[in-house]
Amino acid sequence: MIQSDAYERDGRGRPDSHADIRRVLVDTGMAIIEPAMRLWRNWKRRDDLAILGELDEHLLDDIGLTAADVREALALPLADNASRMLAGRAHRSRQAWRLLGQR
Repeated sequence: MIQSDAYERDGRGRPDSHADIRRVLVDTGMAIIEPAMRLWRNWKRRDDLAILGELDEHLLDDIGLTAADVREALALPLADNASRMLAGRAHRSRQAWRLLGQR
């Protein structure tokens, strides 16, 4: 008889159904918890990003953003990481400044 590595075995070489059930419960729990944690982190980041919306255009320009960039990021669905979007936008702006020799 070929034993599959997909299942844990008890002391007699039989599938250990309790271990399989535990694995399914852990996998199911993680499938629920991980997306919920991602949404929570994104929601907390939005609070921090809202502060950027209060800065004037000159300060935003110094970090490579515009007020429209901040509004667009805050309007993204909660499942999207608005911080990552703004960081990418600021990075591209700084690259453009270097290429143009403006800063």
